[in-house]
Amino acid sequence: MRHGAYYPQDDPLRDPTPAALAAMPQDDPDVQIRTAFALEKTAATNRASYRRALDIYRTVRDRREIDIRFVLGRNLLTGANGLPRNQAEARVWLGVAAERGSQPAKALLATPPAQASN
Repeated sequence: MRHGAYYPQDDPLRDPTPAALAAMPQDDPDVQIRTAFALEKTAATNRASYRRALDIYRTVRDRREIDIRFVLGRNLLTGANGLPRNQAEARVWLGVAAERGSQPAKALLATPPAQASN
């Protein structure tokens, strides 16, 4: 992160505050990576932060294929993060995530369409 390996210099959330991170959806792999990067800053003096950062990296590594599809589907369903609402496309991505074991995706798919987009 210090050398721009992951986030570009002009990314407003390249170095988010703890409050900004807490306000972001915690099931989003991007937010998880940002949280781990933030924890690494204190890792030299706090072993618990280092262990937590490693746990987050492992979770992202192990669940990335499911969680990225879930977040994309949810964002399409709600029109979040600059994506237009597209219920049909959302259901495709949520379906893939659900097939791979995402319980939140299964829950969204079980919600009637009119309620799911609110």
